[in-house]
This record gives sequence, C-alpha cells and structure tokens, in this order.
Amino acid sequence: LERSPSADRQTLADVLDHLAPRGATNVGAALQEAALVALNTNQSPGRECQVILISDGAPVVGNQLAASMRGLLDEMTRDGARLEVVDVGGSPSGDAGLAQIAALAGGNPLVIDSAEAMSVELTELLSGRSPVLAQRASLNVTFNPKAVRAYRLLGHEATTLGGMRAASTQSTLTAGQAATAVYEVWLYPNDEAHVADVEVTWHSPEDDREH
Repeated sequence: LERSPSADRQTLADVLDHLAPRGATNVGAALQEAALVALNTNQSPGRECQVILISDGAPVVGNQLAASMRGLLDEMTRDGARLEVVDVGGSPSGDAGLAQIAALAGGNPLVIDSAEAMSVELTELLSGRSPVLAQRASLNVTFNPKAVRAYRLLGHEATTLGGMRAASTQSTLTAGQAATAVYEVWLYPNDEAHVADVEVTWHSPEDDREH
C-alpha cells in the first residue's frame, strides 16, 4: 500500500484483511519489492524511509542471495532508506537466516515474543523515540483498618485474603496503555467513611526522576 498516511486506518485494515500467506519464504523477492517502493517514495528532502522485514523465519541465505541483497541494501542506504529485521518466530535465540539478513544491513534482528512487544518496538522504530512514558509505575493501596475488615486483590495474580498491609504492583507503561487494579473489600458495619489511601508513583524514562 503506497503513500497512505498512518491516519487512514480503515484503508490499512482493509488491505491487511485481504492478505494471506502463500508459497515459500521468498525473502529476496519481498525485500526487492519493498526496496523499490522505498526508493520510489523517499524523494522528500529530510524524509527518512525505513523498510521493516517481519518474519517468523527465513531459509539460510546463500552466497548468491547474500550478494544480491547486499547490492540492494547498499542502494537503499545511498538513498537514505534503512532496513530493520523483526523476528517473530518464537525462538529465544532467534532465526539464523534473519540474523544473516540483519547483518547484511549492519545490525541485529529484533526478537519479539508478544503483540505488545511488537507494538512497542514498531512505535520506537517508526517514530525514533521510545513509547515508554512511565517506568516502574507503582500503585500502593493502604486500607483503613477502622473501615475495612478484610480485602483481596482480584485477578490472575490475586493475593490471599489478608490483613491491612499495603498491596503494591509495578509495571512499565507505554503510550495508550492503562493499568487497572480491582479489589474485593469487606467493610465493617460502622460509619467510618475513610476506606483507603491510594498512591501512584512512577519514574521518567528520560532521567529516572520519581513522580
């Protein structure tokens, strides 16, 4: 899909809906087609063009294919385009064929193990900046023992029914993400209105300053 802005989400979705895997892993043909599009569209001064190869594995790159790719990548580099290789094969050590292709471009493949990680990495690749907005974000809830008889944190990491100690959870949050904590609470039958204190802290990714 050429010259379509990222804001045109419906057009992008329609194109993706009609794609289907077929044939063998022909990385050479794929890169050639992508490079031609990149070279033909990277005409604006100061505009950076990136080609991103996303694959779950590639055959071993032979000498002939390596030479052809090297020439193609050299031409892309001269025109200001860059190649990034993303490995979604699921192997912790990555795919050897994709590592060879990334090496031809002077880099290493990004090994991705989840859709969330894919979103984070692609955002950083395409925008040039990290999408992480908050590191070590921590939610601390301290229940008032005069109002709360018992509580538990619900969810897949639920705690046992416990006392009045503060419950805490930490995570890294990127742009567009949200975190939710759901508690089950048993209240005393009295007039105490102050149920809990909630504190959220996080660290800036730029300078590690706490907020």
